[in-house]
Amino acid sequence: LGSAWVLPHPGAPQAVGRMMMRDEEVERIAMEAVMAFERKAGWDPLDVHEENRGYDILSRHPETGLERAIEVKGCGGVDAVCLTRHEHETARKLGRDYWLYVVYNCHTRPEIHRIQDPARLPLEPVRVIERWRVRPETVHRHTEEGV
Repeated sequence: LGSAWVLPHPGAPQAVGRMMMRDEEVERIAMEAVMAFERKAGWDPLDVHEENRGYDILSRHPETGLERAIEVKGCGGVDAVCLTRHEHETARKLGRDYWLYVVYNCHTRPEIHRIQDPARLPLEPVRVIERWRVRPETVHRHTEEGV
């Protein structure tokens, strides 16, 4: 018993698979927008996205010492975003100290939407195929002779 998620080509208009595609330029714009937003709000953001913490920015308030872990998701337009398993687990663990900043319209005019404690949202699980299985009977049926 198995399942598969069949998607249209990611470049197709309204393709569901777009949300799974990485766009370095969109990510850069989203990170810059969020870092600027945090600074303007009086926080000291630190880019930690390469440290595999389960979030992209650790932002501290210099007066109160409060910290917030911020996961940044950028979109060229307006689309669904996905949290990885690690991001979701980190969000559940940190609760109200974890923030999801979704940045829409990165290609035109970035628009930041902030959600505190996103693990409480009605999230939809997304299944992604990681492996394909070939059963022994299939191997036998399709084996080339004469090697």
